Amino acid sequence: MRPIRGSLGVRPTGRWWVVAAPALVRAPAPDEPDPATAPSAASAAPAVDDRDERRHRALIAAICVAAFVGGVAGLASRSLWMDEAMSVGASRNLVEAITSEGSSMGPYFVLLRAVSEVSTAAWWLRLPSLLCAVAALPVLDAVARRLGSRRLAATAVALAAASWLWLRYAQEARSYAMAMLLTTVSWYALLRSMRRDPEDVDRWWTVFAAASVLCVLTHGLGILQLGAQVAVLLTLPQGTAWLRRAMPVVIASGVAMAAMILPGAVVAPQWVQPLSWSQAGALLQAATGPTMAAKVALSGLALAGAALGLVRWRRHGRSLEGSLALVPVAWGLVPAIGLAAMSVADPVLVPRYVIGSVPGVALLIATSLDAIGPAAVRRGATALVLALLVAGQVAWHTEPHDDFRSVARHIEAEARPGDGLFLPNPLVRPQLDYQWLDGDHAPEGLIPMVPLDPIGSLPRFYEVPDVTDAELGDLLVATDVQRVWTLDQDAHLLHAKVPTYLADPTFAATFRVAERTTYDGGLTLYLLVRR
Repeated sequence: MRPIRGSLGVRPTGRWWVVAAPALVRAPAPDEPDPATAPSAASAAPAVDDRDERRHRALIAAICVAAFVGGVAGLASRSLWMDEAMSVGASRNLVEAITSEGSSMGPYFVLLRAVSEVSTAAWWLRLPSLLCAVAALPVLDAVARRLGSRRLAATAVALAAASWLWLRYAQEARSYAMAMLLTTVSWYALLRSMRRDPEDVDRWWTVFAAASVLCVLTHGLGILQLGAQVAVLLTLPQGTAWLRRAMPVVIASGVAMAAMILPGAVVAPQWVQPLSWSQAGALLQAATGPTMAAKVALSGLALAGAALGLVRWRRHGRSLEGSLALVPVAWGLVPAIGLAAMSVADPVLVPRYVIGSVPGVALLIATSLDAIGPAAVRRGATALVLALLVAGQVAWHTEPHDDFRSVARHIEAEARPGDGLFLPNPLVRPQLDYQWLDGDHAPEGLIPMVPLDPIGSLPRFYEVPDVTDAELGDLLVATDVQRVWTLDQDAHLLHAKVPTYLADPTFAATFRVAERTTYDGGLTLYLLVRR
């Protein structure tokens, strides 16, 4: 007989044959088929179960394929934006990147370095992130199957694949999708360990420890997931013993954090605004979608799923079943709460920093939908939720993106030998250098003025004069360069600086604007010609 799973996927213990024996020896009723000539329930049930299992696996595979196809769409159509270009620069300067400020993505940079040896095309550099995001989906299915039914698992996988946050970072050459995969693997390994199967517990605990430490190294704030996992372990019947077992993992993750903090690789980002309701709204929008209907409906369902988990935990008390009920709550909500609490001292409430919770939030929403009684209502509600999520993905696909590719092509076509490239905001230089990587397509004779690094070099950090913006303008006026290309961006917390220069009488008396062209992403390209 196949082991029976309860509503939380728990294998019952005890002597099942005591309960089953009466059914096995009961004589058939007059209208029942003779057991001698009819298939037995014991043989029919596994056949039905196997058929259902094959259908479930086919459904999960179809969701993964659809998610991959949706992720491929647009993978090559956008220029790399600032963070992505900086990732490429970091992968070309690994030692400096791993030990320098703001570089808590060491494993990802190593992977990107290997990938970039084959090609530096945008779609190819982004492909590892898409593969990591897709790979997280079947792992989420395995997690959900240990918490509930196939229906719950399929719903959670579909919700995760349809989310805006999943797609956004599946299409970015950064470490966030990799961190989401490692987080999902660590939760699955933890659940396998919690079963305390003597044959599996040590092996899966090793996987849990490795995935947890790698997640921290891939993004430092992944340590919040470890905190959520330890909180779940403490609710087990032998919580203190589990805590003792978890301490080496906690210590190893702490050592990993220290290894990044001491050389300055992990610091609180200075560009994040202080904690506010608008930040909470941005986090909610990233998790649900851009429309108010999505925010209200999906956040309500997630909170309802958390409430159901807490109720089940209270009902089962201090038991494995109770702890399993808390997994979606801890996974989906605790890291975001921790991030908000940290932001009281150092602002870090950025949606992508909790991308590891996307599968957990999907589980919370799936839990709410799975609890709807009438099948027709449940299917309709699920379809509506998926439509709201897909609408958010469509909005991402149609949103204007940073068009550095067109800017670079414009300069290539119009620049003359001896022209200068003056970028008062150096954060727009990496994107141009990526387009001209190692001198490919770089305009001949273009002189780097600010930053001073060679065109197409894409270093980890750029050499910029240590002067004020006004003094930069004075330095430009003092040169004898006749034509200067300069680029502004009014997006991603960057602000246009050239209009301030043009408003200065001395600068305006020296240069006139010969060309002014705007591009998507708040980009404005100027050609300044000396009067």
